Amino acid sequence: MIHNVIFDIGNVLIRFDWESYLKSFGFDAETTRRVADAVFRSETWNDRDQGGKEEEEYRDEFVSHDPACEREIRLVMEHCEKTCVEYPFAAEWIRTIRGQGYRVYLLSNYSKYMFELQRDQFSFYPLVDGAVISYQYEQRKPGEAIYRTLLNKYNLQPEECVFVDDMLPNIQTAQRLGFHTVQAESHEAAVEGLERFGIHSGMRKERKTE
Repeated sequence: MIHNVIFDIGNVLIRFDWESYLKSFGFDAETTRRVADAVFRSETWNDRDQGGKEEEEYRDEFVSHDPACEREIRLVMEHCEKTCVEYPFAAEWIRTIRGQGYRVYLLSNYSKYMFELQRDQFSFYPLVDGAVISYQYEQRKPGEAIYRTLLNKYNLQPEECVFVDDMLPNIQTAQRLGFHTVQAESHEAAVEGLERFGIHSGMRKERKTE
């Protein structure tokens, strides 16, 4: 029997859209590509979610990928939290699911800088029963360790959990560990996937972009 719903945050409860954010700076096409490669498409971006270093160290690493674009990289990183915007349905979705008697948890890759800056702005965050965020444990998906951390911290059994995430590698790890899963390729897909487990949200709208 399902007792718990576990949500990823990015592209499930919030929109992560670095492309639009980067485009807003009006750089020429070549500069835009180079900054994207140095920052958002670099392995450092993922390492930053795992934590273990100070924010300025990560920014220096981004610059080291393309020193000729240092000014643009530092400008982009100055307000990188703007890459993330809460979906308008997020809080009500969680509230409705909890109203049916399910516990709701978060399991998400997120950098310390961005999460601590945004956490209090997320209307859904006070509604959940618990959360494991990657930087807090220096673990990140799709590695198995962070899933086990969630299970151990809240004394959960994977067969009693449905895990919702947009990324297939994260879903595959959860499946190996015995979780039920829903891949959130869209909000509609997430809603329909949960309904197959008898978890209803009362929503059948596609994700809004604003």
